[in-house]
Amino acid sequence: MVQNNVTMLNAGLSKKLVAYFSASGVTRTAAETLAEAAGADLYEIRPEIPYSKSDLNWNNKASRSSVEMNDKSCRPVLSDCNAEIEMYDLIFLGFPIWLAYHNLIQCTQA
Repeated sequence: MVQNNVTMLNAGLSKKLVAYFSASGVTRTAAETLAEAAGADLYEIRPEIPYSKSDLNWNNKASRSSVEMNDKSCRPVLSDCNAEIEMYDLIFLGFPIWLAYHNLIQCTQA
């Protein structure tokens, strides 16, 4: 079975998705490039309340991103929970690294 899956992926017969979260646009650019190269669909993971520039100020311990990163149980609410990921054979997940850690929005389960 593994060999068949590898053959399918290599032959381009699988359904692929690039799902990504991008706060500043850097990860978005990488995700778009990957999706085009892989022939994959593109899905943006968006928070219900978008991050502002001040939310992303990691130097401010009271900023939204700092508070979320310090609360390992934090799962930001998503704006859309309809990715229909079950229809994909291969999913690439892209997200920024904040202070050497992944951010928590991609841990939210729909």
